Amino acid sequence: MLSTEYETTERPSSLKPLLEQPSPEKEPDWRNIGIFATGIAVGAALGASVALLLAPSSGRVLRSRLVRRPHHDGDDESIWDQLATELDRAAAELAMAERE
Repeated sequence: MLSTEYETTERPSSLKPLLEQPSPEKEPDWRNIGIFATGIAVGAALGASVALLLAPSSGRVLRSRLVRRPHHDGDDESIWDQLATELDRAAAELAMAERE
């Protein structure tokens, strides 16, 4: 039987990295991770409380406004027409300003 160089060489153990201690650069800094997580939690709590305090109306009033809001079903073309009209008007005003 023919033997190749690959078969005769010894493979390195795959358990060797698990047996070694990780370098200090690879170890997680739990103190900084804890400070970061605490900051996120405090920021979320403060943001929610400010949103509740500065809300313009109660939830009941806001829901009733949303229900009364007109729905635009398939009326997207009129929005594009309005945009085209506004752009035409802006172009005309720019042309008038250049003439002056």
